Amino acid sequence: MFAPTGPLSPCPSNAFACQAKKILSAQALLCAYPISADSPYSANNMQRKGFMTFLATHTMNHERRTAPIRQTASTILGGALLAFAILLGFANPSWALQVSPSALTFSATSDGTDPSPQTVVLSSNRERERTWTATENVPWITVTPSSGTIATETDTVSVRATAAGLAAGSYSANVTITETSQNGRIRRTILPVTLSVTGAAAAPSIQLSMSSLTFSGTVGSTNPAPKTFSISNTGGGTLTWTVNDTAGWLILSPTSGTNSGSVTASIAASGLATGTYSTTVTVSAPGATAKTLAVTLAITQATSTSGFSISPASLAYTGTVGGPNQVLGVTLTNTGTSILTVTWFDSINWLIATSGDTVTIAPGGSATISHTASTAGLTAGTYSGTATISGGGTTKQVPITMTVTSGSATPAIGLNTTTLGFAGTVGGTNPSAQTIAVSNMGGGTLSWTASDNAAWLTLNPQSGTNSGIVTANVNVTGLAAGTYSAIITVAAPGVPAKSLPVTLTITAATATATIGFSPTNLTFTGTVGGANPAPKPISISNTGSGTLSWTASDNAAWLALSPVSGTNSGTVTASVNMTGLVAGTYNSIVTITASGSSNSPRQIPVSFILSATAAGTATLTWNASTESDLTGYKVYRGTASGTYGAPLVTLPKTTTNYTAAGLQNGTTYFFVITGYDSSGNESTYSNEVSKSTF
Repeated sequence: MFAPTGPLSPCPSNAFACQAKKILSAQALLCAYPISADSPYSANNMQRKGFMTFLATHTMNHERRTAPIRQTASTILGGALLAFAILLGFANPSWALQVSPSALTFSATSDGTDPSPQTVVLSSNRERERTWTATENVPWITVTPSSGTIATETDTVSVRATAAGLAAGSYSANVTITETSQNGRIRRTILPVTLSVTGAAAAPSIQLSMSSLTFSGTVGSTNPAPKTFSISNTGGGTLTWTVNDTAGWLILSPTSGTNSGSVTASIAASGLATGTYSTTVTVSAPGATAKTLAVTLAITQATSTSGFSISPASLAYTGTVGGPNQVLGVTLTNTGTSILTVTWFDSINWLIATSGDTVTIAPGGSATISHTASTAGLTAGTYSGTATISGGGTTKQVPITMTVTSGSATPAIGLNTTTLGFAGTVGGTNPSAQTIAVSNMGGGTLSWTASDNAAWLTLNPQSGTNSGIVTANVNVTGLAAGTYSAIITVAAPGVPAKSLPVTLTITAATATATIGFSPTNLTFTGTVGGANPAPKPISISNTGSGTLSWTASDNAAWLALSPVSGTNSGTVTASVNMTGLVAGTYNSIVTITASGSSNSPRQIPVSFILSATAAGTATLTWNASTESDLTGYKVYRGTASGTYGAPLVTLPKTTTNYTAAGLQNGTTYFFVITGYDSSGNESTYSNEVSKSTF
């Protein structure tokens, strides 16, 4: 006799009466119900559900089947004559298939991993073999294996719950284990399964109270006040954060925390120069997206507390040709309230630094910068220049003069060139003017006059004392094609006169080709004993029609041109060789001629200023940088190629030359320059030049 198994429960409310009895070695709950043909407790309905049903139209003691049941039913009903159903339920009898555990519970997180499978053990104490099957009533339950045979052994079943796609909540299901005997009898056991799905924990999220911090300070002053920003967790879970930055001048405290907290940002501005500094603070935490906070620090110069005075306000040197050097200096006094660094700069080639060009002065203190004026290579005359002194945002200028007199009492005429050559075209414009430098190469006073013997040649001025510049102009109006000659005579009382031949070439304007050229003049500078100045280009083009076949020539031994001929457009490189030249100003003319050109010849004046070499110095020149944010240049020096120390000097962007002083005899020095901008960014080194001193 088989019946549904499970724990015995109290008597149902719709039953007449219930009584627990031990029937056939099993604990049972016997209940009586009224029945009808369509009652759920009718024989047909109850048999379909696996229950044993007893029907009676008389008192139970008239029933001849299953005497223990009859007696129990009679006791329950008190011998009443009723139509009723008696339901017999067995509570997991020992001869039935045993299922352990009797229920399963799973738990999982939404969108997380599935819970681990659980094991159910099936066992039986009956020797006769039976078959069993396990079925589930929901898709999120899987039973493996789902069938088998069993006698006295145990079978193991794995039950797996799958939470994928399930929302948070509680889910219930049944696994039905059906056992079938060899004679076809069926018994079912229900295994309740519960799955609890909880929502996934929210990830932490970093929230900052601000997106940037800005500080400002002054050079040499106290640090700016600290600033604070807050960190909070706007997500779920726990936010374990850290903060960091890459700037040495920024200090953060604390550098880590949990969930909400405040971070103090402090500035260490000591040693920082004027400028704007930037860095980024990064706030990061495991499982959260990092956040950044921009930090800017502006350091300005304390101009209101900086200043200096200069004494004397100018320097005046005197000397004689070939005589000893003279040392003079200026005293700088710091009139401000903070430490001041002051730098001297000049481009005077006869002036040599004696005590260094940069000094640092305490408030109220003084320092002296001295320079030596050298007369080496200088002729009698007056020389002048200007030095610039800068510091603390202030720039001042110091006028400097040097008067050199001759060691003898007799004057002598000196001219910077030996010939002049002009070229023009019939009906064309006048050729460019040329100059003659007159100087006193002796002693005393040279009172000179300049004259010429040609109507087409004009001199201005025609007289002067000691040194002076005479400009020679040519007027080609009315002149026919041909070559014209003249003599310029420079004379002075008591000294031999000097003569300078002048040639003018006038060509006919018959060609349709026209000579175009750029630039209209060239100027070179150099120092005695130094390197030749850099070559300069002359661009030639045909600004007319037809073919322009041109040639280029000059009238100075120190000037070389390459190439000297070409067709239509081309570039001629002008190079200066100062070997054997003494200090002074040299002039020459580059003449461009082209057969058949309407404006041939064309002339380009060339000037070469050769300065005297100061002992132990090297003069550097360079092309100006075209960068819009250029602030200045830095000059580096070393005694080995490619190896340099700290900058020798820092110069303003308006300067394109520098004279390095204090060079030791028997040493080769190597020089490079760099450019830098207002943010302190510095360019790569320029090409390297060298100078050996002996």
